Amino acid sequence: RDSVKEMGPAKRHPLFDTLLTLAVISKEPNALHPMLVGPAGSGKTTAAQQVAEALGLSFYSNGALTGAHELTGYKDAAGAYHGTPFRQAFEHGGVYLADEMDRSDPAAVLALNSALANRFMAFPDQAEPVRAHDQFYIIAACNTFGRGADRIYIGANQMDGASLDRFGTVTWDYDEELERAIAGDDAWTAYVQAARAAAADLKIRHVISPRASYYLSLIHISE
Repeated sequence: RDSVKEMGPAKRHPLFDTLLTLAVISKEPNALHPMLVGPAGSGKTTAAQQVAEALGLSFYSNGALTGAHELTGYKDAAGAYHGTPFRQAFEHGGVYLADEMDRSDPAAVLALNSALANRFMAFPDQAEPVRAHDQFYIIAACNTFGRGADRIYIGANQMDGASLDRFGTVTWDYDEELERAIAGDDAWTAYVQAARAAAADLKIRHVISPRASYYLSLIHISE
């Protein structure tokens, strides 16, 4: 069984324990892998890093994939194999974040399907498929639910249904209490949060993320 270490009193999203549990059970037969869906700046990457910390594992990540070679690696003209963060995590253990997965080429993401469903995958440097390490975990992060672009995230792609079928969605919205704690400036953070709520009410297509709260804190620190 997976060993989870005590994390201490660090600031974390209220759904972190849920994410950690879903990650741990994702290795069970027929289990799904967690896919965090939330707006820009909602802490999806940080949460995945914290899962790696809790499990005592290395953290690996890719941004949006343009081709399957960014997962499988490739051989150059001289025959030398070039690996990937995914290969490292898959074969040797670690937490792999498929970041911006809804921005990836859907055909590239399809390369993951066998790895996620069967825990083995073919790579170009050997004939035999590689079995997943017992401590391999994957978390996906998206701004949309994988069904195509919306009014704000116009660069998102529709994901293939076979890929979506391997993930369980966790809605990862802004945690405004955590935002206030990290920013350390209640007055400015309240202003940012009020502007965010007003933009949502007026259906203004503009992202007002916690980064706006954190940025002023950095300015204050530098003064």
